Amino acid sequence: MAISLIKVFSEQQVRELEPKGYQALLSITEPGRLIDHAPGFGRVMRVQFFDSTYDKDEILANWNMRRLHFTGCVREAHANDILHFLEETHKNPKISELLVHCWAGQSRSAAVARYAAERFAARLDRDTSRYNKTVYELLNKPNCYEHLLVTTEPARPGLLARCLPGLFGRATTR
Repeated sequence: MAISLIKVFSEQQVRELEPKGYQALLSITEPGRLIDHAPGFGRVMRVQFFDSTYDKDEILANWNMRRLHFTGCVREAHANDILHFLEETHKNPKISELLVHCWAGQSRSAAVARYAAERFAARLDRDTSRYNKTVYELLNKPNCYEHLLVTTEPARPGLLARCLPGLFGRATTR
């Protein structure tokens, strides 16, 4: 068996579930907060990050505050952990359903569900059009922003090129 059905839940809905051994649960909560759920799922992964979005422009606009501004946001390591869990779950012959939850069951969980449905040609149980674009983008390309978040200086022309453009002769354009 492989993942054939993906269900998206809110945190409240997942608390009320009666787990089945053929189900895997991916639990997404805010940093520092875990939820209790009944035992009995075939596989469980817990990951923690805020429901926030960002892109290259957002990172550069908040450059001086990036360590504080992006703390707790989804990052490359989260995406890689989720991808590993999804691949291992898909290989597990006992698992046929993937359940994904976040606080409201609309943004972070929808992004993971949408990605997994496309990756494994699985059926979704609901509309995921309100998915978190950053989470989805990182699942498709985990390292797309990490270099900007860990670099000490923003990408910009060198000092000589900016201050003394005519030093080595006239600039030419082609």
